[in-house]
Amino acid sequence: MIDPQLQANQWIREMAGKNDIRILRQNMPINEVIFQLENSISFGNQVLLENVGEDIDPLFEAVLQNKKVKQGGQWRLKMGEKVIDYSTDFKFYMTTKLANPHYPPEICVKVFMTTQVTLLNFMVTPEGLEDQMLNTVVRIEEPNKEEQRQRNIKEFFENKNKQQATENRILKMLSEATGNILDDEELINTLQVSKIESIEIEEKLKQQEINREQFKNLQNFYKDAAKRSSNLYFAVMDLVLC
Repeated sequence: MIDPQLQANQWIREMAGKNDIRILRQNMPINEVIFQLENSISFGNQVLLENVGEDIDPLFEAVLQNKKVKQGGQWRLKMGEKVIDYSTDFKFYMTTKLANPHYPPEICVKVFMTTQVTLLNFMVTPEGLEDQMLNTVVRIEEPNKEEQRQRNIKEFFENKNKQQATENRILKMLSEATGNILDDEELINTLQVSKIESIEIEEKLKQQEINREQFKNLQNFYKDAAKRSSNLYFAVMDLVLC
C-alpha cells in the first residue's frame, strides 16, 4: 500500500486490533523477523511490514509468491530450506511512505500477472483530504450533530437490512406455500405484520434522508475552512519537494 500519510497503516492496525497483528520493519534483526513471520504464518496471525522501500527483502518472496502445497490435509509453505505449516487465517500487509515508488519489474509482475499481490494507492487527493477535514471540523465545532450523523448512518443501514430481510422472508414463504395461499393463516399474518413493518421502515428512511440533507447544509457552512486546510497541506508538501 502506497501510504505517505500513514492512513493505510492506521486503518490496518485498527482493523486487526492491537493483540492480533505483528509489526515488522526491514531494519529489524533478521532472526527476529524470521521468527515472527514463521510463527504468524503457522498460527494465522496478521503481519504488517512497515516502511518498505523500493527493494523488498528476498526473505518475503515465499509469502508474496504464495507457493503453498497441501500435505496430508494441511497446507504447508516452503520458506528457504524450511517447510512450515500454513494457516489460511494468515494475512500479510506491506506499506511504504514513498509517494511515487518505482518498483523493479519482478515486483510489478507479481502485482499485474498474479492474484497473490495487490497494489493499493492510499495517497490522499486534495478532494479526499478536503472531505476528511470537513468531517474533522464539524466533529470539533458541532459534536452533537456529528454524533447524530453517525447514529443516522448506522440506523439507515440497519433499516435497509430489516427491509431486505422482510422481503426475503415473504418471498421464501410464498415459494414454499402449497395449495391456496389465502387459506394459509401463518402466511397471511406474516404478510400483514410485514406490511406494517415496511411502512414503519419507509417512514424512518424518509426521516433519515431529511436528516442527511440537514447535515449536508451544516457541512456547507464549514466547507471553506476544510478547503483552506487541504490547500495549506498540499502547499507545504510542495515546498518540501522544492
